[in-house]
Amino acid sequence: MQPSFVMAGPTPLTVTTNSNVSGPITLTSTLGSEGAFNLKVGGSFPYASTTTDGSYSGTLTVTADYN
Repeated sequence: MQPSFVMAGPTPLTVTTNSNVSGPITLTSTLGSEGAFNLKVGGSFPYASTTTDGSYSGTLTVTADYN
């Protein structure tokens, strides 16, 4: 997952991301059956009284590799 991304808007805002994943994980399953993992993603960005009002948007890409 990206450690940060920039939201476009009247002035760029950098979003710092965080998640509950810090390395390789193991699915909750047994051989030959489905597995599951709950991925939690969040983020924060600075917002001060001097931040320009307006609409902001951005894209966060999350990739899962499995075999």
